[in-house]
Formats: sequence, C-alpha cells, structure tokens
Amino acid sequence: MARPRRVVVHLQVPYLVVPRPWRVGAATFWPAEALLERLRRRGGTARGPIPSVVFEHVTDALVDSRWATVRIEVMSRVDRRGKEDLQATVAAVRDSARDSIAVLTLLKLVKARYVSTARQSFGLVLDVASVREDYWVTTTRGRYLMAGSAHHGTLGPWEFQPADIGRYRRDPRFQLLDVTLRTPDRERTDWQRRVVSALRTFTVTNTVDRPSTRIVLAATALEALLGDEFQPDVRQNPTGSHQLARRAAFLWCGAEHDNPHGPNRPACPFLTEPSDRRLAHRLAEDARHGQTWVCDYYADLRDLYDDRSAALHGAEVRFTDKLASRHEFTVERVLLLVLEWVAANKAKTLDEYEAAITNVPPTPPTPLS
Repeated sequence: MARPRRVVVHLQVPYLVVPRPWRVGAATFWPAEALLERLRRRGGTARGPIPSVVFEHVTDALVDSRWATVRIEVMSRVDRRGKEDLQATVAAVRDSARDSIAVLTLLKLVKARYVSTARQSFGLVLDVASVREDYWVTTTRGRYLMAGSAHHGTLGPWEFQPADIGRYRRDPRFQLLDVTLRTPDRERTDWQRRVVSALRTFTVTNTVDRPSTRIVLAATALEALLGDEFQPDVRQNPTGSHQLARRAAFLWCGAEHDNPHGPNRPACPFLTEPSDRRLAHRLAEDARHGQTWVCDYYADLRDLYDDRSAALHGAEVRFTDKLASRHEFTVERVLLLVLEWVAANKAKTLDEYEAAITNVPPTPPTPLS
C-alpha cells in the first residue's frame, strides 16, 4: 500500500472575490488567478514536467476565472505511478472547505445587516446555482400570447475588501470560529461542536429556494446550537419549542437596545419557567388578574417552531420568501449573540449557559389591586 503524503487540494468558490490570501480555519482562500500563476511558476509550463497541451487542458477552468479558490492540506495515499485517488481526496476536504465558506457567509451577513444578500451567495460548485427559467403563455387553442424569463439563484459576486480581513481578525466571534475550525473534531468542546453544526446547517438555507425547506433548516440550525444533545436509541422527549425559544431569547431579548437580561435586568417570565405547561399556567393566571405580558423575541422564536412543525409534520408549503427570510434573520441574530457570549465567557458547555439563565434574578411579583 502506498505511503500517505501531504498534498494540497484546491477548489473553486464561484461568486466569491477576495483581495489577498486569507486563512479561515483550516482553509486558505486565494484571489482569482493566484493558483494559475503559481502552477505556471512552479513548473506547469511547456518546459516543465507537464506537456503544454496537458497543462492547458487541466487549467482551462482557471483561465479568465473571476472567482477565488480555496486550498486545504490533507494526507493522501499515492500509488507507484504518482496518481492520487482524486475523488476520495477531494471528498475528504470538501466539508472542511464548506465550513470555512460558511464562516465567510456569516461575515457577509454581519457586513450587510438588514440588506438581503441572497442573490450574492457563494460556495462550492455543488452548492450554488445561477439558472435562467424561460416560460411561454398561450391561449387554450395554442395561440401565442407572450413569453418571458426569470433568473434564479446567484446574480452577482460577493467581494470582500482588505478591511474585512482586518475585521475578521479582530472580531472575537470570528476568532472563536477560526480557532474552532483549526481544532480537530475529537478535541472540540461542546460549544465548538454546536456552533459548527449550527453554522453548517444554517448556511445550507442560502442554497434552497423553497421557503418551507428554508424554515425547517433554520429551526434545525437553532436546535443544533441550543438543543439538548441528540442521543440515538434513547427514549427521551425532544428539547421542545419552549425550551429552545427560552434559551435563544435569553440573549436576544433586550440586546437590540443594549439592555440584555442579567444582574441589572430581571428575567422575563419565560426564563424562569422550565416547562411550557407551567409557563402557560402562569400566563393564564396573570391574565385572570388583568396583567398582560408580551415578549416579541420569545414570540418570534415560538413562531419559527410553529412554522417549522407545520412544514415538517404537516407538509405545509404555503410559506413566503419574506417569512423564510424573517426566520433566517432570527437565527442569524441568535447565532451571533451566542458566539459573542461564548467568546466573552470562555464557555465550554451548554450547562454554563443554562446556569447563566438560572442566575438572572426573577421579576418581582406584581401586587394585586
């Protein structure tokens, strides 16, 4: 059997433009033409070991390309003739490349907050699409009335600037992600595993056109981030929409006004009730005494899971792009806030997060009139 050796796999990232080499986790993104220039400089010429006609053939996809490439080192076995098992080697690095691309996608969302960038998605060739749909309209007798077309998927590239690289290196949230991606899977903490799983799933929503599927994936990403650990072959209740909304809204509620829950701000009712049934009973009692309580952040998260259940269990498909985008924004905001909290507290497990929720002082009871 051939001895393993370290090789570098390069993949194109359509619609991504970077200003200079950029290390993100285990991957490095190169500007357009950088790979082709290196191949030419390191021996890929007519006078080198590769015949010019072969070199032109294997590098044809790089000529005049506008897109970045991503490179990842991997151990690969080579046979006596020097031919690598290309499919196995590329498959071994594809997910790692996707993880780094997902981090840059999150950085794109941070940079363009409140602006839709769905038509400027980037990713591996398998993960992005840009297609034209033609259609024709006739009468019932077949007479021509009109024709048209629509473009679906990515319409234009996303270009990062040098300042974005500096921002990436200074932002604690992205440094947490960077360190996580450089850490071997078996050595990652509970939180590191959670943020990678959530980000992987959340990024897939950018490549899906059906709103119902996007909603399911958005909710799944949130569950990967804040849900109880899934244990196969163990009979247990799922985390539940109340518990997930409670954990997510802990950081989100008040964050938009720089007034999050903590020692200086009492807990909303949803934080202090561990079960949905107990919360419903408490709210019913409050309503009976003329008290009202509303938390838009918690309610938005419950709406996400209601829509997720309708799509997943009821096969509901009558959702709009606008609604799916709103739910995706919710997950994006919670994901960024959790990353910020984990980085600031150097947390390793979800138990530490639960302890922080428990330590928020409860709201004093309202005197009855």
